[in-house]
Amino acid sequence: MEKQVRGKRLLSLFLLISGVLFSFSGGSQSLAAQDENPAGYTVESIQSENQVDTSKSYFYIGVQPERSQTFKVKIKSLRKEPRKVKIQVNNAITGNNGVIDYTKVDPELDESLKQPLTSFVKVENEQKEVTVQNFEEKIVSFVITPPKDTFPGVKLGAVRFVGVPTTEEQKATKDKGITPQYAFVIALMVTEDKEQFDSGAELHLKHARLHLVNGERVFEGTIQNDQPKVLTGLSMEGYVTKKGSKDKIAKVAKENLSVAPNSNFGVLFPAGLDNVRAGKYVMTLVAKGDDRKWKWTKEFQVGEKEAAKINDEAVYKITVPQWVPYLFFLILIMALIITIFLIQRRNKWQQIEDKNHKGSEGSGNED
Repeated sequence: MEKQVRGKRLLSLFLLISGVLFSFSGGSQSLAAQDENPAGYTVESIQSENQVDTSKSYFYIGVQPERSQTFKVKIKSLRKEPRKVKIQVNNAITGNNGVIDYTKVDPELDESLKQPLTSFVKVENEQKEVTVQNFEEKIVSFVITPPKDTFPGVKLGAVRFVGVPTTEEQKATKDKGITPQYAFVIALMVTEDKEQFDSGAELHLKHARLHLVNGERVFEGTIQNDQPKVLTGLSMEGYVTKKGSKDKIAKVAKENLSVAPNSNFGVLFPAGLDNVRAGKYVMTLVAKGDDRKWKWTKEFQVGEKEAAKINDEAVYKITVPQWVPYLFFLILIMALIITIFLIQRRNKWQQIEDKNHKGSEGSGNED
């Protein structure tokens, strides 16, 4: 029981995610105040009659195959000026930073995810945006129509409300080069079986490779959760070696990761500033979570062309100027000349000393 409570508390934190601002509420309260909210609007969930857990501010809705139902969100204006807001329904994925991400409009989904949330949750009347002004409130409705085929576990995503920049904000963009964007996210989780959603994830190390992320060379291990379950409080630790060697050329250690249902994410091992050589490598990775432990060892190959391409395109690298080799050879030649000069000079002085010594011995014999 204690583990379940702890897991649900962690999930509650992870689900309350937005790109810029957070605004989750139950009943009639809202976290965003007018004088603290530059977005000019706020959003508020209206609890569904089929809410599985009424203590949650996000939507956790029980559904049945082919039975449509609606849920609603209230958008409230916080100023007189009009604010246009785009409406999105997004699937949840797991980012490379190990956090459940609801912000991607059309992300690449894991192959294990069948019938994603966006395939049966739509904005009513295909409404794409709403405009609020002068402190008014408007209701946006969403329709859930589950597929005929039943599904186990949970489908996870979110409804997202993105403010369209005003004329003043667009002007600030031109003047300062900064584009302000305000977005509110309310997580949406649906279930048919209503079983525990934060236990039962199954992890796999699918791939290992050399990769380039934001200009940095990394060894990347792709971790997949192929079950319709959420995993929180995950820790990971691992290293990469050259095959046949025990030297750890790259390491990683992460804690408190969260993984979305039926998703995958990359675990990144920074490869450093030196060029990565072609050859065979071995990735070893250990993960712990949900009172379980996974351990993987995967061998992978880095080809000559692949290594050359990534090394060449890396932003973070040690670059040797073209004149350095010439300077090196010049110094080497000068050192060689000086060495020869010193040897010749030493030999010459040695000859003079030997001659003087012989002269001294001759003078002593005549006496």
